[in-house]
Amino acid sequence: MNNSGITMDTTELITCTACKGSLKINVEVREFGAKKSRRVTLNCVTCDGTGKITREMQEVMNNFWCRCEEPGETHFYADGQHAGLNKHHYRCSKCGRVTQVG
Repeated sequence: MNNSGITMDTTELITCTACKGSLKINVEVREFGAKKSRRVTLNCVTCDGTGKITREMQEVMNNFWCRCEEPGETHFYADGQHAGLNKHHYRCSKCGRVTQVG
């Protein structure tokens, strides 16, 4: 089971689409009140640093994150407010998928 609580079937593993097998991801972080963001490198949370995921996990991630070229305005959901994700987050008004968690 990975960090997102999904049990992974290891019969058919593919290269992780988030880290592309590098085991790391880069995220932009902006502290509250800061004018600039900074890039932070983290262990990949999609594959738990293995570099491999199942096709099922790939489908879950493809349906989770906004992939709009130009995301629309976002809507904020507080903790427990949205059935699809208990943690507070923002969703794109165009596609309805997550643009930011936390």
